[in-house]
Amino acid sequence: MHILHTPDPGDEPIQTAAPPRFVLLEHTCDNDHLDLMIERDGTLDTWALALPPDPHPQIVHQLPTHRLAYLEYEGPLSGGRGSVRRIDAGTYLIAGPSTDNLRLIRLKGSILHGILTLRRLESHSPRGRHWLITLHQ
Repeated sequence: MHILHTPDPGDEPIQTAAPPRFVLLEHTCDNDHLDLMIERDGTLDTWALALPPDPHPQIVHQLPTHRLAYLEYEGPLSGGRGSVRRIDAGTYLIAGPSTDNLRLIRLKGSILHGILTLRRLESHSPRGRHWLITLHQ
């Protein structure tokens, strides 16, 4: 008689989801800037920054979402849109209540680490894409 062994509940390794990632890219083009990209729902929410985030508030412009491939990509962009170089990358955790108008994120990168606050600014623009960003260690 052959006895089939099945694992007991709890014997299987527990699968945990990888923490979401972020990347800060230097985007060299006609209008040099930094791209902060934060993984969310299978895409990258993206903002154009003049300077790296720090405790001093900075107004940033939200760009259209980007593909996850940019988490790993460095090099030329198609269509003569310049090139990108990675400044920092890492993971993040939600650090507090987040809404469509406010995001509190704990960044864990080699350069960027701390609580990143993104607050959407009221705008008369039809796109309403301006945010205030700060990073506190």
